[in-house]
Amino acid sequence: MAVGPLVLIGGAEDKHGDCVILRRVVELAGGPAAHLVVLTTAALRPDGVGDEYRRVFEGLGAGRVETVHVGDRRAAGDPGVLELVGQATAVFFTGGDQLRITSTLGGTPLGRQLHARHRRGLVVAGTSAGASAMTATMIVEGDS
Repeated sequence: MAVGPLVLIGGAEDKHGDCVILRRVVELAGGPAAHLVVLTTAALRPDGVGDEYRRVFEGLGAGRVETVHVGDRRAAGDPGVLELVGQATAVFFTGGDQLRITSTLGGTPLGRQLHARHRRGLVVAGTSAGASAMTATMIVEGDS
């Protein structure tokens, strides 16, 4: 299978109107057969952010949407998390702090699994920090 789609969203995407970009993520993930996992690692308030994206993706017709907060490197090796991500048709990274994503997931079993699954077709999407963390060169902090 070919490398999966990579959907990088600049941030502040439409979550209340036509939701064109998020609707496309659901389509790429399989529509009604989609199993999206929302990773809230970057978020300061993971529960609220995760709940919002779950509602949006379910409203757009995704068959199954689950949120997972991987808050530390130990959790990035949790067998339950690895199993859940292993079953997903798409993974969506929320916004927040991109350094939190890379320092928490880089070099962990979950990080390796995400890379391997993407190479085999997994849809990987992210908004704001969730998109920035996917680039080869990542900008962190600095002057406005």
